[in-house]
Parts: sequence; C-alpha cells; structure tokens
Amino acid sequence: MGKTSERKRITETTVNALKPREEEWYIKDTEQRGFQIRVHPSGASVYQVEARLGGKGSVKKFKIGNVSDVPLGEARE
Repeated sequence: MGKTSERKRITETTVNALKPREEEWYIKDTEQRGFQIRVHPSGASVYQVEARLGGKGSVKKFKIGNVSDVPLGEARE
C-alpha cells in the first residue's frame, strides 16, 4: 500500500490531533498551496512544503522543521 494523504485546513487543533498510522501519511493544507505535514509511523511529524523549482520539472519537498519544535504560525511563514 502506498502513502496516503488527506486535504484539510491545517490548524493547531489538526496538529494536536495527529496520530501515527502503520505507514507514513500526509496532511495537505487547503489554504496554503504546497504546505503539508508528514506523519511517520513512529509518531514524529514534520512540516514541509512541496514545489516545482522554477515552476517546472518534478515536485521537490523541503523540510521546514519538526512539529514538536516549530510553532504552526512560524512554519507557515
């Protein structure tokens, strides 16, 4: 089975309710394009953004920081 994702508005409530699954999964924000949280089976969660460099080519994912270390508002900046 592949990685799964959900699309929803990422809020503090969403962040606090994150639960690990058997496989890595993503929450993709509906308000800020490319902003997402990757949730590992271990329970560790990471803010990241995905984008195409120069608007072309394959999608690249860039880590912003660990959810436990970076406040949501700061990760969105």
